[in-house]
Amino acid sequence: HPDLYSMLNAYIDRCIPIVYHIKYPNPLDPMYLEDTVMNMYCTEYAYMFSSNAFSFNGNKEGELYNARFLIEQDILDLYTQDSPFDILINGRKQGDTVFVTTQVKSSVNNANLKLRICIVEKQVTYPPSDTGANGETDFYYVARKMLPDNKGGDCSMLANQTREFKNSFVYKDNWQKGQI
Repeated sequence: HPDLYSMLNAYIDRCIPIVYHIKYPNPLDPMYLEDTVMNMYCTEYAYMFSSNAFSFNGNKEGELYNARFLIEQDILDLYTQDSPFDILINGRKQGDTVFVTTQVKSSVNNANLKLRICIVEKQVTYPPSDTGANGETDFYYVARKMLPDNKGGDCSMLANQTREFKNSFVYKDNWQKGQI
């Protein structure tokens, strides 16, 4: 939805949008078919069962047409709060492989947490013939890969503990490397 993307771009230093593609309205959606397991798992995890739905921060859901009005103040409010986590992510490219090192430090004890790193392509453009009946050709913040996988890796830790996680992924031929 253009209004939502406009708002998210205005706050790109405060929130990171991730768009998963479900097999509706077109079960042949090329972004859904790119990784059907990841897309289905993540849309179910976020309770996203409609192509026009959104979820924010794990607890706010709605239709895309009113997303801006539902979450803009939440983004501003959350930005004023301290996070219990410091997260540093570094990537090193070697050919078509990217090695990702993530350091997570927690200020509080945490049990049963998962670290999920999502590789996102900022903009994807497809010909209208590939994207279905609505004629949409430009897609933003498209989820391409989850690290270490869809279910995440254990990130439980004690207060003031720092953990390091190493993962990697290989660029697919149809990804625009400059947009990852």
